[in-house]
Amino acid sequence: IPRHAHLNWFELTVVTGGSGTIYSNGENLPVKEGDIYLSFPGDIHDIRTENEKLDYDYFSFYCKGLLHINRARSAAGWKRNFSLLRQPL
Repeated sequence: IPRHAHLNWFELTVVTGGSGTIYSNGENLPVKEGDIYLSFPGDIHDIRTENEKLDYDYFSFYCKGLLHINRARSAAGWKRNFSLLRQPL
């Protein structure tokens, strides 16, 4: 997906296979299967891969009561890249 931003909504990206890189506000973050990334309103971001297949799903949502988080997140230094914990069955 080319670099872009959303003005009024969040975007949750779930990597379902392979690996790649998420660019967000000047930072490149490696991602792999099981990783989840949250983009805040106004974040400039993209997702890409060079040599490997990358599968992902994304969910965009608007939370009127949470838009103040966007203004405070830089000062808080929040980390928005998560990994799913996989437990053996």
